[in-house]
Formats: sequence, structure tokens, C-alpha cells
Amino acid sequence: MNKKGQIFMPIMVIGLTIILVSFIFIITTHKDKTENFFSVGQLQANVITNYLELEKEFFYYEKILEYNEYKSVKEFAGDGAVPENCNEKWRFNSDCEPYFKEYLKEKLNDNLGENKVVNIDSDIEVYFKDFDLSVKTNTAEVNYDGPIKVKKKPLVNFEELEKLKSDIRNCIETKNMDSCNPESNSGKVYAFRRKIADILDKNLEPEEIFLGFRIDMSDSGIKNSIF
Repeated sequence: MNKKGQIFMPIMVIGLTIILVSFIFIITTHKDKTENFFSVGQLQANVITNYLELEKEFFYYEKILEYNEYKSVKEFAGDGAVPENCNEKWRFNSDCEPYFKEYLKEKLNDNLGENKVVNIDSDIEVYFKDFDLSVKTNTAEVNYDGPIKVKKKPLVNFEELEKLKSDIRNCIETKNMDSCNPESNSGKVYAFRRKIADILDKNLEPEEIFLGFRIDMSDSGIKNSIF
């Protein structure tokens, strides 16, 4: 080792020793402030960690809602937007009259299981559970809790469905079913098929969802529809 090295190493050791002793002195003489400093730092770290975990949970429940809405809309369309015992046949002023939001809500509730559909309107809003990510140290506490609710735009355009229902009613009342463009008819029974959604399926491929239903002019639920 040259002379510069011989001189530098002891000086560096002495310097580090002075710094270390000074640091220990500061911690010892300012114990409360030092504890507060590290406590706040730990609190911040815990808050950030919990926030990131909550973001993951929200993403998870968003995907749960997306999948179950897709499944529910397929079932909704397959049933003709009326209860299964109606056999895809609309009958006004009865349990087989279509109430679109209510029936999709019922399907979604069934598919989500114990989770609850809060509302279906301009948005679908689902309550999943409560969270509590409060953190506490010896010197500080942060309270952070509340419900996990997920909102999204519905796949189905309910305004268009309500217009379709109104048009069908009008065609029955005027006894002019052809003006509603049925797909086919057999005697007094008219079959309809309408696209209600453009979506991506579970394989992320484009998919069209069609609503199929029938109207029996001899049993439509509207009195003046009988020929």
C-alpha cells in the first residue's frame, strides 16, 4: 500500500466512527423524536401497502362483475327477458310481461350468489363487502374503511328494450304485427329476434347477443288483440 493509501484508510475509519457516534448520540438524546420519525415512516409504508392491496381487490371484483353480467345477459336473452316458465312468450298484464331491469337484476343476483346487486339504472352498482385497512403504530393511527362497490355501464341498452316493448304493444293493439318486423309466424304466433348487445366473449372474441321471444295474438294479455 502506498503512503496515500496508508494515510487515507485511518482517516476514513476515524471519519466513519465520528459519524456513527454522532448518529447514536442523536438517537439517544432525541429518542422521542426519533421514534416518532420511524413510526410515521412505518405508518406511511403500511398505508401505501394496504392501498395497493385494495386496488387489487377492486380489480378482482370488477372482473367478477364483468363475467357475471355477461353470463346473466346471455341467460336473460335466452329466456326472452321473461321468467323461464313463460317459455319465451310475452304476455302483457301478467307475470310474463317483460320487466327488463328487474329480470336482469334477478339473474345477476343469482349468479353473484351472496353478493347483492344494489341498483341497475344508468349504471350497474354491486356491493360486495366491507373493507377495513386501518393502520396503527405506537404514536399514530389512520382509519380507512368502507364498502367495496363496483359500478359499470350495462351491456344492455334498456331504453331500446323499452321502446321495443312499446312498439310490440302498439302492433298488438292495432292488429298489425307485420309492422313490428317479426322473424317468422305460424298462425297467430309471431316470433321476434333482436340484437341487444355487442360484447367480447370469454375468449375476447366479438360476440352478438340476440333476444328471442314470441307473441301469441290469441293470448297476448291485451283484450282488443283478439281477431
